Amino acid sequence: MPIDYPFYRCVRPGADGDYAEGGRGEYVTHPDYAPDATHYLRAFYLLQGDLLRLFEYVEPADANEGTYSYRCLELLLRACGEVEANCRAILDANGFVGPGRLTMKHYHALNATHHLSSYRVRLPVWTGRNAVRRPFATWSQGTGLAWFKAHHSGKHNRHAEFANARLGHVLDAIAGVVALLASQFITHDFGPGSRVMSIEGGPAGGFEHAIGGYFEVRFPDDWAADERYEFSWQALKQDGHPFRQLSF
Repeated sequence: MPIDYPFYRCVRPGADGDYAEGGRGEYVTHPDYAPDATHYLRAFYLLQGDLLRLFEYVEPADANEGTYSYRCLELLLRACGEVEANCRAILDANGFVGPGRLTMKHYHALNATHHLSSYRVRLPVWTGRNAVRRPFATWSQGTGLAWFKAHHSGKHNRHAEFANARLGHVLDAIAGVVALLASQFITHDFGPGSRVMSIEGGPAGGFEHAIGGYFEVRFPDDWAADERYEFSWQALKQDGHPFRQLSF
């Protein structure tokens, strides 16, 4: 049976495959859903702006994915920090209690609840074959994220690992932030007049403009019937407590 209420900070399609049909996606704007949403969006906007400035000097192309520099390292560290911050926010909102400090091993649990490994993020300007990134793809195979490992080694063993702070890892890390924001807020940027439009996942839906207006995102279409949402938000939002916590 489909789920008849939304979870905190967790976007899912309805039984029809659409993420926001008929105003269904408006739950992401409710003040209890993610009270600090703009905090994470503003940090991403700064990150995206700095990436676009980097593109003034390094052409977005397959041939340049191995380019590395201190500017790339800076963006990699910041992007991975935003990935961790968003993952932590999702777990906290859903009452997750871990033993000690949370790590990527704990955040891996979000792949089951948010289908992060199925998100695709596309750069609109790119030369070559690698415009589409799947930042969490290896989580579906139970393995780690190469770009996050590069961030960790660049932070703690810079002399030996500096060359791993390359553009390809930077792009995957920033794409990871794009996917995490989409998995929480669809395409809503909480700006004046912003609306969540009908968005269908999978081949028929294609790519949509992501939060921030530069990247494009393709939402997962691999949700089982009993993982999908099926509710009337217009009716449910009258409930004093319209959200539930995920189980991990």
